[in-house]
Amino acid sequence: MAYEDEEYAPPPPSATPSPALQQFRGAFTDPSAQKWATEATIRLNDYFQKRRLAAANTQAGQNFVDDIGQFKDGLVGMVRSDPVAVHTALDLVHPTMAALIGTMPNAPADAADHHAALSGEMQREIAAAAVTSAAERSEPLARHLLGNERIQGVLGDDAHQTLTRYTDLQAGARQADNEAQQQAADTAREHVGHQSALNYLNVLTDPGTGDLQFPDGWNQGVMADPRLPPAGKAAVSSIYTNLRQNGDAQQSDPFLVSSLVGALAGNDPPKVPDVIQHAGTNLRLADAMHLGGLAAGGPHQRQGVAALDDAIKLGESQLAVPENGAAGEAAFGRYVNWLLPAVRNGAVLDPASKDYALSGGRMQSFAPQPGDYVAPVLPIGDRPTLHQIFSRGGRPQSETRNPGPGGEYNDEDTGIGITAANRFGITGKRDEISGERGDIKGTSDAIPLIQGRMNDLADFDEEDKGI
Repeated sequence: MAYEDEEYAPPPPSATPSPALQQFRGAFTDPSAQKWATEATIRLNDYFQKRRLAAANTQAGQNFVDDIGQFKDGLVGMVRSDPVAVHTALDLVHPTMAALIGTMPNAPADAADHHAALSGEMQREIAAAAVTSAAERSEPLARHLLGNERIQGVLGDDAHQTLTRYTDLQAGARQADNEAQQQAADTAREHVGHQSALNYLNVLTDPGTGDLQFPDGWNQGVMADPRLPPAGKAAVSSIYTNLRQNGDAQQSDPFLVSSLVGALAGNDPPKVPDVIQHAGTNLRLADAMHLGGLAAGGPHQRQGVAALDDAIKLGESQLAVPENGAAGEAAFGRYVNWLLPAVRNGAVLDPASKDYALSGGRMQSFAPQPGDYVAPVLPIGDRPTLHQIFSRGGRPQSETRNPGPGGEYNDEDTGIGITAANRFGITGKRDEISGERGDIKGTSDAIPLIQGRMNDLADFDEEDKGI
């Protein structure tokens, strides 16, 4: 190595080498080598010293950044937990930042400018965190913060508008969530009430015989049950009263059953009260409980309801056709009143199943019978009285016009006149069929005709013979 070269510059004085470098230098014993080793040791020692200083400065800077970050994160966390503390947090920024910058190693000459920039950015982040947290908790609090002049100045226009929109969105989302929660609570409460109503009505049927029974304390239990709303209590009590006074329905109206089951299989099914209100009147209690249970079951029973609806519609299309008239309706009634108990007892309504309840010509067993075509005989109470037959339009006898003194008649029908003659198949002018106080005289053919028709009425009760 040519130490005498002109380009060579001796190293500057250095601090005491480290023990390792001193050991390195002592390893050379030759004088020329010792000179080189000394110079190399100085240069290596200087390099290591500078590297240590740079590392220390870097660490000091990182510590400064970490201190600022921790300080900012602490204040941001504070206002997120308690947005009302935002003003306290903002007040802490300036003095704390001044202290941190003052302890910064090798602080730049424009440290004051850096202090203002860092403080402003930190305050904006703190204010934004406070408003964001408030918007997620309370709309009034968020709007109160947004309306504060100090916070408006810290945020700036763009951030203020962004946070205002965020507050609006959160308010709308919160309202939607509240409505959904309220609806879910109402639905759950309604379901509990409906199930309670079904439970109370269910105990009105003896499980062994199927007959009606009226347990002691039933009404008191209904009225004291908090699960039943007032309308539910009134509904089941009304059904109880009707069943106790009039008994159960003899059979269920097949067309009402068809309508209810069709609606239960649709997209807007009826609710339990819409079904059980017919118990004891148009539906047998057992059938009302059956269909009410389907209404309370919800969408998971949709497949079973659809199968029942298909079976009912099949019977209606084959039995209650227009050409069968009333006989078809009677046949359809027998079918529906067989089908519902069969389903409750486990009848299979899947046409693909080997146990399909309607296989083997089962539907034909419900076809109209000869007796279905005979019109029912009117009960005695529904038959018209002779007075109703002989008076115009069924007017009370007090409203018929009797002759006045001297046997004079006006233009109104007499007690036995045109109306009676027409009912017996006699036609004629008013002056051909007339009489005094009910004695017919005039056209000679009218008398035997009327007498013959009156004999047809001989089966009427004595109370019905009076004119």
